[in-house]
Amino acid sequence: KGLTFSDLNARVVWNRGILQFQPVGLKIFGGQVSGSATWDAERFYARRDAPELTTSLKVDGVSLTEAAAWYKPEMGKLVGGRFSGQLTTATNGFEPEDFMRTVKGRLKGHVAGGSFETLQVLDGALGSFIRSPETKDYLLGKASQEACLRKHFEGDMDVQIAPEGFDIQHGGLRFETGSSLDVKGKLDKSLAVALQGSFYAGASCIGGDVRSCLAGPDGKAAIPFRIQGTADKPEAKVEIETLARKVAS
Repeated sequence: KGLTFSDLNARVVWNRGILQFQPVGLKIFGGQVSGSATWDAERFYARRDAPELTTSLKVDGVSLTEAAAWYKPEMGKLVGGRFSGQLTTATNGFEPEDFMRTVKGRLKGHVAGGSFETLQVLDGALGSFIRSPETKDYLLGKASQEACLRKHFEGDMDVQIAPEGFDIQHGGLRFETGSSLDVKGKLDKSLAVALQGSFYAGASCIGGDVRSCLAGPDGKAAIPFRIQGTADKPEAKVEIETLARKVAS
């Protein structure tokens, strides 16, 4: 699967089987990428081992939809927004298919105008939580709900990249409703998803006595959650037992 890019500028040096692009800059996935790349073919000439390609790049305004669709078409339908930050990778081979099969790396930076359809399942889970008898039994109060999530968010991400998919080390996302969430977990190339974290409900999401019960010293109402299944057909669960222990303590 090829890559389409434009406006490539680079200083190229070939020395004893090592091809260096430093600096290098190009436009790709609707954004700008700059930094350095090294294709080390020395071990191929010496032992016939696959060459190693390493990159250290600054990313500015790259479309997550376009990048995800190149990685896996179905994934492009689930994510959106623009990413700016740092990307480092190490991979082996000659062709893009080789690189995808062996890639390891890290993506760390900021997402603007982001969207992740899988997270929308949380809104329904939060609504069920607020209306459930368990909420009344555990928290002994009345909750109100108006708006918890919106499709778009701003946030910071730290993601490990591997051939099998993505390991989200940390995601801190903020919604225009005043709510936010911290999330971590895995999203496999097969679209299997296993996420967990805490949802911090804004005043427009959860009010009344329930918000007072859940609020910590910083005044934020934290609700632990899990999302499992597949990214296109996820299931979300609010960890009510964890909440009960928190309130009881």
